[in-house]
Amino acid sequence: ESAKKASRIKSVFNGRLAKLERGEKIQYAGQIPGWLKKTKVSGVFEIDEAKANVVREIFTRKSNDESLKKIADDLNSRGVSRLRNKSDGSKLWTTGALSNLLKAESTYGVLIVKQTTKIKSLSGNRNEVTELGRFDSYYPAVISRELFMSAREKLKEINTIRDYGRS
Repeated sequence: ESAKKASRIKSVFNGRLAKLERGEKIQYAGQIPGWLKKTKVSGVFEIDEAKANVVREIFTRKSNDESLKKIADDLNSRGVSRLRNKSDGSKLWTTGALSNLLKAESTYGVLIVKQTTKIKSLSGNRNEVTELGRFDSYYPAVISRELFMSAREKLKEINTIRDYGRS
């Protein structure tokens, strides 16, 4: 029964992927980015300007090399809610939430369709993610690709281990 259900779900998503590849405007998945609103037309989204302004602010501040902690603390002190509340109901920004947002290509309009496969082995289980498709201009962009890349570069600098002259 479980395998049959998984097969049906996979078939539905494969059908949606085929429609996207043909250029049809459809809503691929149920959940959409938190700065967008669904419309009555499938595959057509509206920008929630209040939330989009928060996204723009975060990307601009990060591209100006501001720390994630400082951005999160400031947003929380001003009472700016997260784009989507956590499952525990928390509306607070965290450095992790900011990091995830700063990696989201959907901010400049891209939908990336991925498939996750669970790999079981003696050394432990892991997920393997495969990109199935990439669709530019799927979502309305709330920032430019240039701003995305600038902020992303600053984010990468955080994760780079620097050698301070040790040999």
